[in-house]
Amino acid sequence: MKKITTLSLACLTLTCTWAQTVKSNGYEFTIKNQAKCTSVKNQEKTGTCWCYAGTSFLESEVMRTKNLNIDLSEMFGVRYTYANKAEQYVRYQGKTNFGEGGLSHDAINALKNYGVMPQVAFEGRKDGGIYNHAELSKSLEKQIKEVVGSKKITPNYLDAVNETLNAEIGTPPTEFLFNSQKYTPKSFARELGLDATNYVSLTSYMHHPFYENFVLEIPDNFSHGSFYNLPLGEFTAVVDAALEAGYTVSWDADVSNEGFNFNEGMALLPAEDEKKPFKKPCIELTVTQQSRQQAFDEQSATDDHLMHIVGIANDQKGRPYYIVKNSWGETNDQKGYLYCSKPYFEMNTISVLLNKNALNTETKNKLGIK
Repeated sequence: MKKITTLSLACLTLTCTWAQTVKSNGYEFTIKNQAKCTSVKNQEKTGTCWCYAGTSFLESEVMRTKNLNIDLSEMFGVRYTYANKAEQYVRYQGKTNFGEGGLSHDAINALKNYGVMPQVAFEGRKDGGIYNHAELSKSLEKQIKEVVGSKKITPNYLDAVNETLNAEIGTPPTEFLFNSQKYTPKSFARELGLDATNYVSLTSYMHHPFYENFVLEIPDNFSHGSFYNLPLGEFTAVVDAALEAGYTVSWDADVSNEGFNFNEGMALLPAEDEKKPFKKPCIELTVTQQSRQQAFDEQSATDDHLMHIVGIANDQKGRPYYIVKNSWGETNDQKGYLYCSKPYFEMNTISVLLNKNALNTETKNKLGIK
């Protein structure tokens, strides 16, 4: 018998209210524009930022097109993606990455292959505790390493993986009720107007030709997703135009450098002689295509963390910043948000994911996107 979960979640319209001026350690930000978005979530003790960023992005897509405030389940996508990673690991004979990480397109792949589900239908939380996948990841990795090391791989090895996932994350219901209507995860995605074919990943690197797509060489790209390659100026222009048109952007970036300070809600690229970049508006480095490439090649700009860009603000000197929604809870001065400068974005962005309809006709033509 299929499990039916009755939801009490109502379809609500939402208008995001933002303070028009935000102050932080000598900075004064004026909101230029912002898109609709859901509340800040907390990934807690997991490495699943990719799904939190991707799910928040999809929630904003629903708000943009349907004006509905929907809290989607991050762990629904995580649950199935772990199983996919395990299978990939075995097929590559252990010569690929396995862990908690992933990229924005993995959330889109989960949408495509499995659909989406409201949070109240599937929390994916064991025994009501906090999210903590450290032991789960170790257990899964041990299981699949034993499979790879066995003399003969049996076709049912994934059964054990799924048993572990069901025990630790839960078994997602095959059907549920929403506003008195019965849905499957895929039919719910259709009801919300979410179509995986609408989303594209972009990047900007010189080691592949511009205006072509390529598989980005980073460990968490276990699914071998392709990224369209744009020159830096066009890359940032695409992001700016999307945000100004009311779209949002899922953002993969390096956050392991001293310019990223989540506690104070800032991400800056200070010049060498700026010793206290968070105490006053600082002078920042100028980023070029070459310096960006060097940071990637030297691995000083690596794939660390994924977040959700929801708008643009200007500081008191008129310089632009991206308004970024993080997934570490409302634990900083900006209640879970941060302001990212344009130089920081240009230097430390690994990739972005957005709706292809946010691209202008010229860019679509250059990239061969229909």
